[in-house]
Amino acid sequence: MDNRNREIDKFIITHQHKLYGFIMNRVRNESEADDIFQSTMEIVVSKYSFLKDPLKINSWIISICKNEIYKYYKKNDITVPLDDLELHKLETEYEYNNYSDLIKIAISLLTDDQRDVIQLRYFASMSYKDIASACNISIKKVKSRIFEAKVKLKNILPDLYKGILKPQIYFKSQKEKIIMEINNLKTGSYLFCRLSLPDQVKICKMVMQKDDFDSQLIENIGKISKGKEFLKIFHSKLLLNELISILNFCDRFTESRLIEELEIVDNEIAESIKQNMFVFDDLVLLDEKVMEELLNRVDHLDLVYSLCNASSQVKKHIFSVYSSLEKDKIIIEIGECDAVPESIMAAQQKFLGILREMGKNGEIEVNRDDPDAEYGVKIYFKA
Repeated sequence: MDNRNREIDKFIITHQHKLYGFIMNRVRNESEADDIFQSTMEIVVSKYSFLKDPLKINSWIISICKNEIYKYYKKNDITVPLDDLELHKLETEYEYNNYSDLIKIAISLLTDDQRDVIQLRYFASMSYKDIASACNISIKKVKSRIFEAKVKLKNILPDLYKGILKPQIYFKSQKEKIIMEINNLKTGSYLFCRLSLPDQVKICKMVMQKDDFDSQLIENIGKISKGKEFLKIFHSKLLLNELISILNFCDRFTESRLIEELEIVDNEIAESIKQNMFVFDDLVLLDEKVMEELLNRVDHLDLVYSLCNASSQVKKHIFSVYSSLEKDKIIIEIGECDAVPESIMAAQQKFLGILREMGKNGEIEVNRDDPDAEYGVKIYFKA
């Protein structure tokens, strides 16, 4: 009993102000905060004997407190205010009358571990050390989870902003969206490979000039299988990124023949297309062994810089070849990185340059109809 009282007293002396602040930040009512704090302490005293690991008392008390707050929400039909969340860059980029509602949805999509550290850091204003103690994890792990949570929020919020997607369908809709885009590109590559070389060159020129397809080109496209579907999907006009993506889906013969012809008729266009032929987000298409070899050849600092603004899918794919310890180390390095956009872009170009060299040397090949690949496309080492 004495030991129990000592542990509880220690927590109250050390954390009572922060715990109370955590509650106040969420209920915005002093009287209600007093009641929740009191009920939390009553449960702690009465249930302490059920705590199997006394070392986890901090996280256990916080869990009880959170449950009491949720009961208050449910009883009063309200949701947590999120005005104090430090996501200023997001707020300036995406203006919305009720922006906090989007953040609420986004935070609900985080994992429990990520959500806990975000709440403790930005609502309870707890230090990394106190969060580590409360969650029974290292300070390094706290920083890693906060960083991952912020990255995830930055990836989630734009789509929530544009479509106000419901949380339960967000990830499913994201995958469906990607699959639809892949299928559209397959249609595009199917059509492009069947066009005459002059028409392929003409499309490239129109893309660079940002022109719509002319009537003759539309007529020629319409005569080919899937031509009308192609015109409908892309609205009789291609953007540069769409053209590049389509070319990445074309067979090697079509791609190399077009580049050779462009080098003759307009070398500037040829160079622009070659420079954009493989983009950083396409790294998700790499087979695990290809990814391992690529990472062996990439300078570590270029890797860290490249990942500073990489998509969550690319990060996940790259981190899959690292151990948990290596992954955490890189995530901390990314969080401490002060690279400017120009440095990040240069690092990603070096990354892609090594991959393009592997393709040029015939080390890798693209399988555009792989039934085992998530999106039907995979880049492997040549057999």
